[in-house]
Amino acid sequence: MKYSVVICTYNGEKYIKEQIKSILDQTHKVDEILLFDDSSNDNTLIKYSWHGGIYGVYL
Repeated sequence: MKYSVVICTYNGEKYIKEQIKSILDQTHKVDEILLFDDSSNDNTLIKYSWHGGIYGVYL
């Protein structure tokens, strides 16, 4: 079974690291994290979309 997690964010740069860490610390292994950014003005996707298994999408 494959586990995917979806995060929707807007200007979430301040909190996204903690959110991703919390997801990765769960009991079940996560295969991918889909990070949807609703045209933020900060660097949310720039900072975190390059990590392995984290896919960033601008809306």
